[in-house]
Parts: sequence; structure tokens; C-alpha cells
Amino acid sequence: MTDPVRMTFGADRLSRAKLEEARDSGRPYRVSVAGLLIVDQDVTVELVNEALGSAFVNGCIIGCSPEVKAAIREKEVPAGSPRAQGKVS
Repeated sequence: MTDPVRMTFGADRLSRAKLEEARDSGRPYRVSVAGLLIVDQDVTVELVNEALGSAFVNGCIIGCSPEVKAAIREKEVPAGSPRAQGKVS
């Protein structure tokens, strides 16, 4: 079974709770946003690396440290790729 992928147009929030839930369940969190990704200030680089499976952000990432922003950008994949769609881990 593949992980669900939700595409957001406008703004989406990436919270510590969402990432912790994904990490604890063993199912990577995937984020796909056309617009603004608002990341809670308590999200850490370590948590991003442990829990975020892939990211597609066509827009801005705000609310977090430059290090967390860079960690999210490292997880980016092209839109429409199998990994962005949750078909490849």
C-alpha cells in the first residue's frame, strides 16, 4: 500500500505533531504544496530527517529556522514523480 499524498493549494501547516505521528507510525509524511508551507518553530532538523518522506513546495517555506528549511528542501522531489506521489520510498 502506498502512503497517501495530499496536494494543497494556498497554504499548509507542517506541525511537530504531524511529523511525530508519521515517525511513530513508520509511515513517512509527504507534503505537496503550491503556495505557502508554514512550519511550526518547534520542528527540528532531526524530526524532518526522521519523518518527512518527500516534499514538493512550489512557493515559500516560512516559520522555521534556515536549517529546517534546508532539510525540507533536501527532501524535495519533482511534481508528478513516483516518489512525490508516494509510490516509491
